[in-house]
Amino acid sequence: MRFRFYLCFILFCLSGASSAHAAIMDACPETLPDATIRVAISMYDPPVYQHYSIDELTRVPSSPSPYPSDAITHTYGLTKNPLNFSVKSQIASSLNRLTQKKCYWYDSIDLTLEVKPEIYMGKEIKPGTCYYDAVLKHELEHANIERRLLNDYQTIITTTITNFVRNVGFMRDIDAGNDEKVYAHLRQSLSHQMDVIHAHMEPVRAARQGQIDTAQSYDATAAPCRNVEPLPY
Repeated sequence: MRFRFYLCFILFCLSGASSAHAAIMDACPETLPDATIRVAISMYDPPVYQHYSIDELTRVPSSPSPYPSDAITHTYGLTKNPLNFSVKSQIASSLNRLTQKKCYWYDSIDLTLEVKPEIYMGKEIKPGTCYYDAVLKHELEHANIERRLLNDYQTIITTTITNFVRNVGFMRDIDAGNDEKVYAHLRQSLSHQMDVIHAHMEPVRAARQGQIDTAQSYDATAAPCRNVEPLPY
């Protein structure tokens, strides 16, 4: 019994020494530090331009028409909502001076979702008329849909990026002197994750915007003006 106990004690000590040695040789902290994740939204009030005629606006590719393909339609107004992602990241690292190996992880990520909507109205539509106000109200609703979408996605994106950082974890046992290569790899990985988020958002954006680009919505927009003034085109 004593011999067995002594043997087990030796094996335990060797195992403990091996674990301690590995811990000493590892450049990474014991646990992954929490990264600071900030997701900001930047959206401007849309300017209104009347540079183009109704014919010119009609020829601009836009969402699918809700009318039959042989129907003659005219575009009185349209809204552009370009979405841009701006990402800045900070990478933390630590060095084991004995092995000259480094460990890297995401320290902070700052993401800005920026939309600069622009409203275009046919220049035949005179400001102050019923049709001008009705069309402008419809186009402003497109901008408001975009604002609500970004607010909805702010929490979703924060959670997604937080999980991404945790899944990446540490980059261990990297030879010192490779900072730029590691930074480039981690930033490329983050950029790919942003592409995935963007791709997920696009069909949702299209679906929400399409909810007011219907024949019923267009008819409701024009209805208050039909008995007030003639069509502008």
